[in-house]
Amino acid sequence: MRSKRYWVCSALLAGLWASPTVAQQHWITFHFGSGFNDAQAVTLTNWINDTCRPDEMGHIAGFSYQEAPGKPLSLQVYCRKGGTGKLGEIKVVRSAYPSEFLLEIPLPTERAVILGFDVTNIKGMMGPPTGTVVMVVKQEVFHRQFLVR
Repeated sequence: MRSKRYWVCSALLAGLWASPTVAQQHWITFHFGSGFNDAQAVTLTNWINDTCRPDEMGHIAGFSYQEAPGKPLSLQVYCRKGGTGKLGEIKVVRSAYPSEFLLEIPLPTERAVILGFDVTNIKGMMGPPTGTVVMVVKQEVFHRQFLVR
């Protein structure tokens, strides 16, 4: 009976050790709560490049929340800390979309991550939204895709 209790306790402790909290201990967060502008994009860029230093785009994720179109955007960014910075320099950009945003962005996912959408207007019940997409891109992709047109 005693050995059965020992194994049950061992299994419970192993389960607690393998919990998502332990697996996610290297993730750090940055929060913007009342709108997101160009100055905050620079702050977030510096935080990712200097503090987080991710090894790949998959180590950056975002969650955005907005009460209604035109209301301030709340943005929570997660970054896996402890990398070597192998990803290289990134840039957080805000890019306006005047009509429906195409989810097929012209960049592969290893070069861009969408953090959220700042919706400014929706025309009618089924109309396409307009607004700004907030995303992270590699620095060299930014120069090729956004500055050279």
